[in-house]
Amino acid sequence: MTAAVDPAGALPPPNKRRGYTYFLVANAIAFVLAAAVFGAVWWGGVLSRGINAAYDFFFARPALAVTAAMSPLFMSLLIGWAYGRRAAARRKAEAAKAAGAGAGAGPGAGAG
Repeated sequence: MTAAVDPAGALPPPNKRRGYTYFLVANAIAFVLAAAVFGAVWWGGVLSRGINAAYDFFFARPALAVTAAMSPLFMSLLIGWAYGRRAAARRKAEAAKAAGAGAGAGPGAGAG
């Protein structure tokens, strides 16, 4: 009697209990790391010197602060505009292709 050989790359059937355990352990590790970072920022003053420098820099220059605050909106509008142009060009190319394919399909096409 010979042992059955699994094909290359075959995985064992999923074990739900092990999957739940991995999920819970991974979430516990993530929670501990997130709590450590939160505690370091909240109580440790880890970022206070850098944040105070940025605060002083931006609030000494209100126009730059507004520009920095609005830049995500400006970039999303720019990206939306570019996607709109690309979609319009694609529709135009598809319409031209359909018009070109339809031109040769009239009566008498192919007779010659």
